[in-house]
Amino acid sequence: GVISIKTQAAAGNGTLHLVPYTGTREAPAVLPSGISNFTPPAQASVSWRCVVQGSAVPGGLALPAGDLLPAKYAPAECR
Repeated sequence: GVISIKTQAAAGNGTLHLVPYTGTREAPAVLPSGISNFTPPAQASVSWRCVVQGSAVPGGLALPAGDLLPAKYAPAECR
């Protein structure tokens, strides 16, 4: 699932989401739900994408409500 990190005012006052996916960076695929039977993804590895203001979210994924962290406060890997 998605890991959400909420920051305080001094660090941007927003939320950074770490989103797991399979596929490529250009064509990410959301992981199947782990609470029911599913066919494992053909790709053997899981990658993670940071989601902040201005980021692309892998298709089919709904993020929790809330303000996203401004990109200028995100780690360089997330911008």
